[in-house]
This record gives sequence, structure tokens and C-alpha cells, in this order.
Amino acid sequence: MLSFPLPWNEIRRNDPCPCGSGVKYKRCCRREVEEAEGIIGQAVRTDRSELRELVRGLAFMAGLRPDEDERPPDPQELAALLKEVISGVQGRKTGALRRWEEGLKELLRSAREARFPPVEATSAYVSHPTIRESLSEDAMERRSADIEVLDEVLTPFVTPELVEEVYWSLVAEVRGREISYDEMGGLICGLWSLCRRDDPGRSPLWMSLWLVSLEEHLEVTAIVNDLVEKIGKGGLEQEDVKRLENLFIEHPAYERELSAEHWKEARTALEAIVSGDVSLDIPLYAVIHGALGLAKASDELVGICLRKMEGEQIPPVEALSEVLFGEELMLKPVMEGLGEDHIPFVDAVSAALEAWLDEFDAAPTREREGVELRDSMESLLDTLQLYFTTVYEHVVVLMYFQAVLATIGDPEKQRRLQNSEALRGYAEELAAGGNMEAAKHVRRAIRAFGC
Repeated sequence: MLSFPLPWNEIRRNDPCPCGSGVKYKRCCRREVEEAEGIIGQAVRTDRSELRELVRGLAFMAGLRPDEDERPPDPQELAALLKEVISGVQGRKTGALRRWEEGLKELLRSAREARFPPVEATSAYVSHPTIRESLSEDAMERRSADIEVLDEVLTPFVTPELVEEVYWSLVAEVRGREISYDEMGGLICGLWSLCRRDDPGRSPLWMSLWLVSLEEHLEVTAIVNDLVEKIGKGGLEQEDVKRLENLFIEHPAYERELSAEHWKEARTALEAIVSGDVSLDIPLYAVIHGALGLAKASDELVGICLRKMEGEQIPPVEALSEVLFGEELMLKPVMEGLGEDHIPFVDAVSAALEAWLDEFDAAPTREREGVELRDSMESLLDTLQLYFTTVYEHVVVLMYFQAVLATIGDPEKQRRLQNSEALRGYAEELAAGGNMEAAKHVRRAIRAFGC
């Protein structure tokens, strides 16, 4: 039997309320949840712990205070349906159970955030010895319901994180739209199996989630294969790029898995760049807004420290400790700079990575460690094409911060940043060299910061 904490049992009195208000649970929705729990609990005439836990899980769905666009289920209606589901499950009413099973699948199809890792879980399933022996499509379809195979393959993926993700995704779905009778019945069956900690092959919830995940995997794979074929025939049109972007918006589990894979592959390169083991030549114009913003914030920081030391006669360390190093003085100006520098920065990093790879490939045969770094650098370059993923955002922010700090620490670039005439001369140099867009970008920064 699986073992994991139930998400609603993890909420304590002094925790932030799960409704999102920011207030402690005991001072926010606790009373409403307990009232809903009392009403729904009337359908349960037993002290079985799993049913009491099920009642509490349903109470959070009904009792949390709704946003303007939410319609939580009515506790009285949940109590009546729970009573009917208990009767249907215990009486093995096949017709009702089948309807609820289909209802649960439909609910999970709508709650797109909750999925088994699509590629990883499917690969583990297909590579299972029993499945590899199934050659025909009929046999594969039969095996998809094999309890022993699913227990073995899916159990490692049923983590506390997945359990929490599935539950709160279902809460949001139930409160966000009108739910049919069969969907709600299926939800209760699924949560009941969650409370029993049933293994995947025996749980309506995990079985349904697996089948939905598998359906989507086949659908997404067909679309991706079609796009790959188009790339081989001459590249993607703009509508194909939009189709790919929409694909990951509609199937967020694939975006998460793709981002995690690219982050893993690019991590060695990122660590080498951030540590300084690999130096990329990022021109000043590509980080000009962030560098000027951080330089201005640093001057302000020094001024605050000086005023504190002179006015209050306190040591420098204590003066510094009272200054907020957060959003206003450090993070905000750099992030605002990235907003302005984004396109030239990504272009400059891509060019620098390509130059590094060309230099590496032209050099004599490298050792394995060097080859691993080269592969990671190539993966990092590929990541900069995935502008619709979270890994792209994380990589760009990390590399931009590193490039801004490196720019501030470079004596020649620092000299230009501190001298208005030097900056204007830099813009003229760029224009004379034919890089008109970069020159315009530097001039915009000069105007923005009053240099």
C-alpha cells in the first residue's frame, strides 16, 4: 500500500489559509470548513478513518471562501452524493461505478495541471518487460489495465508532491465551473481511494490519471512528430511555431517536464559560466539598462550607509545591515533592465555560445569532462530557443544577473558606465561599425538614465 500525507491533513491552525488570503487558517476559513465538515459528515455512519478523512477533504472544497469567479459545491448536496457513492461502492453497483469512472476521467482532462510526468512515466511503462512482449495494439490496450504492471510502473511517481498537486488542481476545477453529477461522483470515488492509499492499479484516481496522461501523450507525440517532419523538410512556418507554443500552454505537464530536462542538461554549462570557469564575451550594449540601473542603486546604497554612519555614529557593518538588499535596491533595477535589454541580450548570449562551441570544436580532441561541458553548452544554446517555457525564463534571468555583475566588475566597462561622454562615444563606435540597432539601444539607455 502507498504511503503519503493527505494535503488537507497538513494544514495547521497557524498556517496560511489555502484560500490564498494570506491570513492564518484559524482566523480565515477554518470555521466555514468545519461547518461544511459537520454537514457532509452526516452521510457517514462509521468511524472508519478513511471515510472521515474523505469528509474533511470534501469539506475544504466546499468551505474555503470563494473568489468572485468561484462556485464551491453545496455541503448538503455533497453529503447526499457521498451517501449515494458509499452505497454504490459497497453494493458494487456496476452501472453507477462506470459512470463515475468516466466522470472522473472527464474532470481530470479539464484539470490539466495534474498529470503523471508524461514522457518519463510512459517510457517506464513501455519499457516494462511485460509490455515489451505485447506486440499487437489489442494486447497493448489490454495491458494498459494490468494491475500488477501499473502498480510497479506508477508507484514511484505517486509522490507527496503529486498527491498535493492533484488534490488542489481538482479543488480549483470543482470550484471554477459547473460540475456534472457523474464528475462529482467520480471525484468522491477518486478521493476515497486516495484516503485508502490504494496502489495505482487498484485506485480509480491513479488509474484514471494514468489513462488521461497516456491519451494526451499519444496526442502530443503525434503533433510533435508532425512538426519534426516539417523541420526536416525545410523548417517551421510561423503558424507551426504558434502551434507548438499553444501545445505546451494546453498541456502544462509537458512544459514542466521539458523545462526540467533542459535545466538538467544545461546545468553544467550554467555553473561553469556563473563560477567564471567559462567566460562569455557579452557586449556592454546587451546589458546596458541593467548595468546602469544597478550602478545607480549601488550609489544610493553607499549614500544611505554614509548618512547612517555620519548621522548616527554607528559602525559600517551595522549601518549596512539595516539597508534592505531586496527588490527596491538590487533586484528591481536589474529586472527592469532585463525588460529593456531582453532581445539584444538573448541574441548576444546566443552568439557568444555559438562562438564558444566553434572554438571548442576546432580545438584538438578533448577529454570526457570537456565533452560533457560542450554538450551542456549546446543544450544551453537550444534552451534559448524555447521562449515559451519556464526554463527559458530561469536561464535568461540567471545569465543576465551574472552578465550585469561581470559588467560592473569590468574596469573598462565600468569606466564607460560612469562617464556620459564615454557612453556616447561607445554608441558612436557601434554605429560606425554598422551595428545601428545596438547604437540606438545604448542611446535609449542614456536618455532613460539621464546620462
